[in-house]
Amino acid sequence: MHGNPASWIIQFKRLKFPFHCAWLYKYGEKKAAIHTSMTVIAAILAPIPYGSVTPFWVAFWVLLMAATLLIAPVESLNARQCYMIGCIVFLWIIYLGLALVQVLPSPPLLANEVWVEVAEKLGRTLPGRISVRASLPIEAFGRALLAVLAFCNGFVVGARFERLKRLIDAIAIAGLLIALYGIIIEFIAPSRLLFNTKTAYLGDVTGPFVNRNTAATYFGTITTLWFFAVLERLSHIRFYSLKLLLLIHQREDVVRSLVLRMLALAICITALLETHSRGGALAFGFGIFSSTIIALVKYRQIRLLMLCIGAGIIIMVTGVGGSIGIRVESDGLFDRERWMTYYSSWQLVTKHPWLGTGLGTFRDVFPMVRDTAAFARGVWDMAHNTIVEIAVEMGLPAAITIVAGAVWILYCLYKAALAQEGQPGATSLILASIAVLSFVHSLTDFSLQIPGFLLPAAVLIGSGLGLSGNTVEKKQSTLTGESLELNATARLRENSDAIRPGIPI
Repeated sequence: MHGNPASWIIQFKRLKFPFHCAWLYKYGEKKAAIHTSMTVIAAILAPIPYGSVTPFWVAFWVLLMAATLLIAPVESLNARQCYMIGCIVFLWIIYLGLALVQVLPSPPLLANEVWVEVAEKLGRTLPGRISVRASLPIEAFGRALLAVLAFCNGFVVGARFERLKRLIDAIAIAGLLIALYGIIIEFIAPSRLLFNTKTAYLGDVTGPFVNRNTAATYFGTITTLWFFAVLERLSHIRFYSLKLLLLIHQREDVVRSLVLRMLALAICITALLETHSRGGALAFGFGIFSSTIIALVKYRQIRLLMLCIGAGIIIMVTGVGGSIGIRVESDGLFDRERWMTYYSSWQLVTKHPWLGTGLGTFRDVFPMVRDTAAFARGVWDMAHNTIVEIAVEMGLPAAITIVAGAVWILYCLYKAALAQEGQPGATSLILASIAVLSFVHSLTDFSLQIPGFLLPAAVLIGSGLGLSGNTVEKKQSTLTGESLELNATARLRENSDAIRPGIPI
């Protein structure tokens, strides 16, 4: 080839490699399908083994998510998606790196005072550490690693809407079956928890989970999926006459699908309310309410607003009239012990505001400030507030960074819900509701610290962020298409004027 380098590049781009492109396309599609299937399997099975709270299951899901990420079709990500996932991974690397630094021996001027006290009592020199533990708690480190791995896998799945649709459908159906199991087992064997005897939360539907609050958050997530599935089906129906709808064969299929979805929604709502969790019902309401506002701003459909408000009223009446209402009347929205936990935890934060007491050390340091007179019952090995616990263990800067990241995720999801049209926009709205539900409930309990809920929640929220990364690209392609259409119209007018002068188009 002769000429300047620019001409070489142009000629190179004109070359065709059909065998190479076909092989890459088939390999990429097969890899994407395997990656999506493995992510779906992990998301639907993680809640089943008692919420996967044991170290074995944490290690199992971490290894599976790591293996899944190795075959992730990252080549399908656009520039904006690469930037978004890069920011999330960078933050998590800093977070996990800080956890490792906390257990390094003899840090200059940063060692926790507990090491000095222990050394004085033992009468020998001990190397100080930022953390109150000498080694990194594998369980806490595993949960943090599982969160970022599940989030990244969900992000890659959400980068393409077709794969995301499969993920949401699978989680919705699996969650429905788990909710149905929880209701049935509560009636026929209320003292059983899978293959073991149920010793706590007797009379509450917990499904495969040990804790009713975690179960409520999971059932609230599944209820959100089916709630929007019902709304999506209702949007295809015009309520002229129910008899007329049933007489038309095409409409009969729509009505049958609507009835089945409403039945699934009723089962999930029943499971949610029968957990008797105040926080779970409240977080679910926050998620639905926030999405209702966004839907009203975008669609301006009074019918959609009325449906959302009507569903909210039904849930509120049912909940307030039942045992949830009785618990609120007797104990209030929050237990006194929770407020005392936050107050005592704040004392720990003020002592170690910058680097905390070490990842996974809350159960070690909380007894130092626990008021035995205020805590008459319960084992408080968690702060019942994920952000407060992060502030205690990792310091205020880490907690503020996590909060900022959560706010940024919500901003991206709601921005995508407003910008995208059709099913992608509605899906972004659904996942934004689930993100609000998860984040709100983490302010009153530890559901995001249970791997059985953490994994599917991280996958769904990550997939929503991945889907939001398509917004700019689609806008640019739409603008490009509009400009091409305008240019074609202009050329058509020029040609028409040349052929038929004097005849305006």
